[in-house]
Amino acid sequence: MAIPVISNTTSVLGYRRKQPFVYQPYASETPTGWVATGLPEGLSISASTGLISGAAEVAGVYVVSLKATNASGTSAAHLIAMGIEDTAMNDSIGVELNVDLRSGYVASSGQATAAADKAVLFAKRGDVLFLDVGFWKDGVLQDLPVTDLKFQLREFDGETVLLSSSGTIEDLGGPADPRYRIAAEFTSTALADALGGYEGDYRTGFLAIAELQWTIMHASPAFPESELATRSSQTFRVFVQRDLIPNT
Repeated sequence: MAIPVISNTTSVLGYRRKQPFVYQPYASETPTGWVATGLPEGLSISASTGLISGAAEVAGVYVVSLKATNASGTSAAHLIAMGIEDTAMNDSIGVELNVDLRSGYVASSGQATAAADKAVLFAKRGDVLFLDVGFWKDGVLQDLPVTDLKFQLREFDGETVLLSSSGTIEDLGGPADPRYRIAAEFTSTALADALGGYEGDYRTGFLAIAELQWTIMHASPAFPESELATRSSQTFRVFVQRDLIPNT
């Protein structure tokens, strides 16, 4: 067996500060160990698989040196430029949602204690909402290594998904208030069709049900093959209205 040769990727771009980061380098000759130097603060490498993950703390361009090893020896250093952009964040535009990690309940403020028959979120057709999701445990917001977060909506008695977020997230970061921002676009044709079945004297809308689903990085000696863990919230109510201001 020859020593490993790392594939010729020379740059990793497109990540923002505080955004969850996952990059898997590859090498020939079945490497059994990996080492990286020069990683941005907040990122780490798995010594056994080479998976680089985490969320960079500071924006900038970093030159990372990778080496892979096997029984025959250690590869030559392979340099990769990692470009981390600054976070374009506006705290005032997000609508906070909070998930209780023990119960799965979702609420709009405080720890997740909303009643099942109360609307947690209000929106009109045509709205684009930024949802700032926080995860609570024992009364404390948890800073989780979230890599994927989705929001889905459907009618209470229906099976059709009326809207689904893309799964793209922005890690707002901060030890005092860690939150994860996603965009929910209430613009789908399916949502417009559903609203067509409801009429009211002064308000046309209906209570829909929604759900959050998230994926986190998980590293444990007991579960070396399970690097991702996925969980969903309990369903919660969203009141959706027909828009009065026409879309342009």
